[in-house]
Amino acid sequence: MKELAQQVENLSITEDVSEEIVRLFSVRAGLSQPALDECNSTQLLQKAIKLSQKKEYSTRLYEAVLNDTETFLNGLQTIGDDQAVVLTNVLSNSSSEPKPPVVQNLLNSIKTIIKPLILDKDTVSKVRLFLSIYFSIVSHFGNESAQHLHVLLKFINPIPVILSESGESDYKTIVSLVMMILVKNLQANKKTTCEVITEYLELIKEDESPTAAEVLNYIELLENLYPLIPEVIEPIYTCDKSKNLITAEVDRVLESGGRELEYPNRRRVCISILNLISSSCISETGRNYNVSTFLQLLKAGTMLKDIEIKLLSTLNLIKLWNFIELEKKSESSENVTITNLETNLTSYLRNSNVAEDARNIEVCVEGLAYLSLNTSVKQHLRQDEVLIELLLKILKDSSSGAKKQRNDSSLVYGILVLISNLAKLKDPNDKGSDRSTASFLKGFATPSGSRTKDKEEDQDAIQLFNRSLLKDHKIIEIISVLKIYKEEDGTAPQIQQNNLLRQFIFILHTLSMNPQRAVKEEIVKQGGLNVILGYLIKYSTVSKATGETRPISSSAELIDTRMLAIRALAKILISVNPSLSFKKYDIKTSVPFLVELLGPDISVYTGSLDTQSANEKYLFDFTNLDKYESLMALTNLSSNEDTQLQGLILRRTYDTYLNNFIIDSDIPPVQKASWELISNLITQTSLLAKFFNLEDKDSYKRLDLLIKLLNSKDEELQIVIAGLLANATSEFDMISEILVKDTKIFKDITNTLSFIFQHQNSIDNLILRCSYVLINLVYAAANLGEEKLQEFADNQKLKSAVNETLKATKNQGILEVLIEVIKMVRFK
Repeated sequence: MKELAQQVENLSITEDVSEEIVRLFSVRAGLSQPALDECNSTQLLQKAIKLSQKKEYSTRLYEAVLNDTETFLNGLQTIGDDQAVVLTNVLSNSSSEPKPPVVQNLLNSIKTIIKPLILDKDTVSKVRLFLSIYFSIVSHFGNESAQHLHVLLKFINPIPVILSESGESDYKTIVSLVMMILVKNLQANKKTTCEVITEYLELIKEDESPTAAEVLNYIELLENLYPLIPEVIEPIYTCDKSKNLITAEVDRVLESGGRELEYPNRRRVCISILNLISSSCISETGRNYNVSTFLQLLKAGTMLKDIEIKLLSTLNLIKLWNFIELEKKSESSENVTITNLETNLTSYLRNSNVAEDARNIEVCVEGLAYLSLNTSVKQHLRQDEVLIELLLKILKDSSSGAKKQRNDSSLVYGILVLISNLAKLKDPNDKGSDRSTASFLKGFATPSGSRTKDKEEDQDAIQLFNRSLLKDHKIIEIISVLKIYKEEDGTAPQIQQNNLLRQFIFILHTLSMNPQRAVKEEIVKQGGLNVILGYLIKYSTVSKATGETRPISSSAELIDTRMLAIRALAKILISVNPSLSFKKYDIKTSVPFLVELLGPDISVYTGSLDTQSANEKYLFDFTNLDKYESLMALTNLSSNEDTQLQGLILRRTYDTYLNNFIIDSDIPPVQKASWELISNLITQTSLLAKFFNLEDKDSYKRLDLLIKLLNSKDEELQIVIAGLLANATSEFDMISEILVKDTKIFKDITNTLSFIFQHQNSIDNLILRCSYVLINLVYAAANLGEEKLQEFADNQKLKSAVNETLKATKNQGILEVLIEVIKMVRFK
C-alpha cells in the first residue's frame, strides 16, 4: 500500500481521463471511453484513487454514489478496487458527510448484486471482490446488517464446482471475508446476529433431503463458527438432527470402505467433517461427543490411502487423547498407538513438497505440537535431524515470501510452538503449565500423562539440542527475519503477529537459560537482545513521574510473556560485554525493565495484594532468583564507565530496593549481589554520602554494617565488601580520611583487617582487596599528620597479621602493596 500511495502521488491525470473516470462510475456500462482504453488495470486504479482525493471530483463521485449506487460499485469492479479505496476517499472527502442511509444503501446494493450468484469458476472472483468492498465499507463506516448474513453465509461452500487453483484461492479469501463481516456483526449486535445464524442453520437442518452442497455449507459453517460462538454452535452440532445429517455422510464412507471418497463431492464433505471435529474439540462437550460419535471414522481414517483424510484423522485422534485409551492393550486390528500417530505425521513431512502441500504440513505440525508434550515423542523428534532441518527450512522460506502459500502464519506459529516444546527446559520459575502449547491448542485436550507420568527429561540433552538450534541452525536469525512476524508486514492479522512474537520470546528465554557465556553472546550476535528490547518497549508504558515500566494492559498472557522477556534480558546481560552488545538501542533502555524484575517496591507495600492495581500484582510473582539475576545484570551494566548509566541505576534501585536488600541476610545471594552492585556504583557521590557522611545517623549505621560484613562468615560477601571499600578509598582520599579520623570506625576496621590478614591470608581475592584498603588508609593517615600514622605503627596486632600474610602469600600484587605499607608505617 505504501508503494501504491507513492505511485498515486506521482501521477498526473489529463482532464479527458478525469472526466471519463467520473463517467465510469456514473454511467451504465457499455459506453465507449477511449481515453481509458490505453490504461492497464493498475494504472486505472491508481488514477481513480488520485482523482478521488481531489475535493472537486470526490464531490461529483459522491453524487454518483447517491444517484446510482450499483453503477458506482460496478465501476469499482472494473478498476479492480477490491479494497474500496476510491469509495472510502469519496465518502470521507466529499463536502457532505456520509450519512448512515448512504452507507446502508451501498451494503444493500452489494447484497443485491451477489444474491443471485451461484459460486462457480466464473463468479468466484466477482463474489470475492464485492465481499471485499462490503467488508471495507463496514470497517470504515459501520452500519452492520445481520440480515444480510442470509445471503453471505451461503458462499461458505466450495462444492458447486471443482474450483481451479486460482478459484480455490479466491474461495479461501471469500471464507475469510464472510467470517470477518460476521465478526463485525457479532461485535455490533451479538444477540441479533446469533439469532440470524441459528435461523439459517435451522433451515438446512430441517430439510428432509438436503443436497451435498447444502450439507457441506452446513458443516463448514459449523466448523468456522464453533470457535467464535461455541455457546450457540455446540448445541446445534450435538443435537440429534445434526448427528443424523453428519453421520449419514460418515456411514457412506465407512460402509464403502473408502470407495465413496473417489467422488470429489463426497471426499470434500468427509474432509469438512474432519475439520469440524477438529474445530469442535475446543470444548469438553464437543470432545466427548466426538469420541462417542466419530471414533470409528477417525480410526479408519488413519488407515486410508487418502493423505489429507489420513492426516486429519490422525490429528483428531491426538486431540481426543484424554478421552480414549489409544494404547490400551488389545488384539483389535483397529488399535492405534502413539507410534502409529507419530509415524503418520513424520513420514509425511519427510516426503512432502511444502510448496504444494502447505495445508497438510500445517496439520502435521499441529499434531506434532500436541504429541511433543510426551517425553518419548520429544526425544524422538530432537534426534530426527532431517525433520528439524525441514521445519527450519519452512521457516526460512517463509521469510523470503517467495511462495505465497508458505507465508502462512498458522504454519509458522505451529512450528514455533513445536520448537518451544522441544527446547523447553526445567525452569525454577515455571509454574508447571505448558503455556505455549496451551495457547496454540486453544483449550483442546492434551495427551493424558504427557507431563505427570513421564520421567523427568535429561536437561543436558535438551541443552545440547538447544545449542545446536542456536549455533548450527541460527534459529534466532531465522525467526528474526520472518515477514509475518515483523510489525510492518500486513499479511497477517495483529493477533497472529502477537502469537508469533510470544513464541519467539519463549524460545529466546529458553535459550538464555544456558549458563555458558558463549551462548549468550551468540544470542546477542543473532539479534536476540534487540528482539527482547523491541518487544518490551512496544508492550510497555513508562511513568513520566518515576520512569517505571509496566505492561500496556492487564492481559495475563501479555504479563506472562513480558515476565519471560525480562528474565531473558537479565540472563543475557549477566554475561555479555555491555559496551559491545547494544547496537540498536541505548544501553540505558534496559535499566527500567531490569528494575521491574526486582519486584514490588517494599517501602510502599501495604501488606495486601488487593490494594495493587491489576497490572502491578504480577510484580509479586518475581522470585528471589529473579531479584538475584536482575542485580547481577545491573552490576554488569554498571561496570561500563558511563556515569550517566551508573547514576540512572543508582537512582532507580537504591532507595526502593538496595537499602533493604543489603540488610536482608535471609536471602544471602540477593544480599551479596546488592553489595556487589553498590560496590560498582560507589564512586557516585550521592551513594558515597549514604555510607560515609558520619554526621547522618543512617549513614553512620550503614558504614558500621559495612565494616561488620567485612568480617562476615560468607567469604564471597567479604570479597565484595572489601572491593567496595577498596573502590571508595582509592577514588576519594576524603573517604579514607573519614575512616581514619573516626575513632570507633578506625578501631573496627583495623581490627577486622588484622583478623583477615591473620586468619584468611590464603584467599588472594580477599587479601588483595584488603591490602588496597589498608594502603589507602595509611596514605590518609600520612596526610593527616604523624600522630595518625603513629597509631598504625603502634598497632602490634596489625603488624603481626601483615607479617603472617607476607610469609603465606606468593601473589606479587599483594606483596608489593604490603611492602609499601611497611615502608610507610615502620611498625615498631
